[in-house]
Amino acid sequence: MLLGDGCLSAYFPNGKRSEKTLPHVAFSITHSLVQKDYLVWKAELINKTFRDKNLSKRCLLKKQYDYFDKRTGKTYSRVQLELNWAEYFRILRGRTHKRSSGKDRKNVEYLLSQMGSDIQLAIWFGDDGSEIRRKFKSTITKEVIGISDPCYKLCTNCFSLEEHQVFKQWFESKYGITPTISTNQGRPILLFSTNDSKKIFKLISPYLNKVESMRRKFWLSFERYLPEKLSTS
Repeated sequence: MLLGDGCLSAYFPNGKRSEKTLPHVAFSITHSLVQKDYLVWKAELINKTFRDKNLSKRCLLKKQYDYFDKRTGKTYSRVQLELNWAEYFRILRGRTHKRSSGKDRKNVEYLLSQMGSDIQLAIWFGDDGSEIRRKFKSTITKEVIGISDPCYKLCTNCFSLEEHQVFKQWFESKYGITPTISTNQGRPILLFSTNDSKKIFKLISPYLNKVESMRRKFWLSFERYLPEKLSTS
């Protein structure tokens, strides 16, 4: 979740970093209201771990609010999950983040080292992934006559180009998948071929299929890439 939309925010009570004062650290995730079911699903994954370990901590849906995006000129409804456990998160943040050029950045090497299961890959794509669907038009009527098989992109543009090289090497070594590093508005993202996207969907679909908003987000993949679809194509 921290590779995607999850955030371990740290702040000091007086607003200034101090060696004598411990920061407060909390975990949060924010999604649009239309993906509330996805947020609830992720909260339940964490809460099940707490129940299994007989811990009283719980993720809570903290608030719902409207956000005005200056880039699009539109207002979006959002919902936020929050988990407070400052003592543990101070320790965890020391591993998941590193200090670089005076700023705390996510430590991608450490986070990728903890990515051991397909459900983690599913969450990463559920957070930052999307389908690229190319429409075919008639050369005569100019009407849409078909849609290509979908391929994927990961909007990882909050990470540096060097960190994208780390992502690329990780996909190659773990899954035999070779993404392309491209740019979106001058910032790097990861693109995946159609064949590699089919491989990814096979790994992540059992988890995303549990969430209606994720079935909508990857609707063309569910229409074309499910095992029974591929076996008859």
